Amino acid sequence: MNTFNPNDNKTFNVDNYEIEDLLGILDLSVDAPINKEKINERIKLLKYRLRNNTKKEKIFNFLDKASNKLKKAFDDFNKETWTESYEVDESEASNVFKNQYQNRNDPTKNLIINEQSN
Repeated sequence: MNTFNPNDNKTFNVDNYEIEDLLGILDLSVDAPINKEKINERIKLLKYRLRNNTKKEKIFNFLDKASNKLKKAFDDFNKETWTESYEVDESEASNVFKNQYQNRNDPTKNLIINEQSN
């Protein structure tokens, strides 16, 4: 991780930071659910807190680039996770899941929720 030096242009280069570093700067945890709204909320809060800083131009530019990098990283991650979670396969677990939420009136239609426990 880079040490923060406001006089060093490398400090404001978002490519010098790993995703975990950027999450730390935004005070977000890797373990917590992260989405665009959460990232936007943290960026907005940091910009408000730093609005009177003499280096705010550089800081705000850095925060915007960090925001874009994080959103891209988590968007790609979420797409991959979503796809993997709902891939159709012929495993026993997949069949149990599909049959558990089968629509009684139309057996070809799977439901997201269980009608009996609704």
